[in-house]
Amino acid sequence: MEKILSKVWISNGDSINQYVCIWDTGSMETIVSDKVISDLNPDKHGYVYINTIHKEKKSDKYILQLSLEGHSQSIKINPACFGKSREFDVIIGMDIIQHGLFILDKGKFSFTIDQLK
Repeated sequence: MEKILSKVWISNGDSINQYVCIWDTGSMETIVSDKVISDLNPDKHGYVYINTIHKEKKSDKYILQLSLEGHSQSIKINPACFGKSREFDVIIGMDIIQHGLFILDKGKFSFTIDQLK
């Protein structure tokens, strides 16, 4: 099965950078890579334990804003960090997907969202 990749913009309130994200309906929360944390140096806001394919690990959580490709509204997120960057730096999880219409039809992907609070 093909990976569903798209662009996102992440901001710490002062700077904004573009990243590649993967859409993952198996992930409960949106998480970011070490690269995002290194680039933006966001404020820490708690911690969480995350499960990876290797083990459970403790990760700081951060305060960031995310903008999805094709959407003008930014979304406040409190992501943990999944570690080393791969071909993507953001994993979009069900905390965002559940608020919109997620369509995958014959390899074409679309996501629309009205409003997140």
